[in-house]
Amino acid sequence: MSIATDLHTRLRAALPPEVPVLPPEDLEMPKGGRKPGQAAGLVGYLTQHPQGYVQVEEPLPISANSVTATFWVAVAATAASPTTAAALALLVRRALAGSPRDPGPYPQVTPAEAVQLSPGVWTIRPTYQVLTVDGMSTALQE
Repeated sequence: MSIATDLHTRLRAALPPEVPVLPPEDLEMPKGGRKPGQAAGLVGYLTQHPQGYVQVEEPLPISANSVTATFWVAVAATAASPTTAAALALLVRRALAGSPRDPGPYPQVTPAEAVQLSPGVWTIRPTYQVLTVDGMSTALQE
């Protein structure tokens, strides 16, 4: 299982079913087309998904040696308000990084604050670390 697929699967299991969790290959989908009578782009997508959505991005290789490799993966929580984006980002963080008393498999390595992309569109895009040993994510070896 790929890193992005594992993160997508974990988030899909942890988040409410009405929250879309988009894999890296669907990065442009929220900006795309619309149905007649609906707003276009991110505002239109968020109108259809008022609880927001989560975007898993492609893993970025950071370091490696002959046995281990470290990747960073940005996971964005996007919603129509900073409050909704923050609530969604907290659910993502709990699913991937866990909590202080119960750490998860993917520690957060870069925090993020809500950023307004355009009127009515807010995103929080922290980065999570994935460690692989001999090509397999340590989270999959649990």
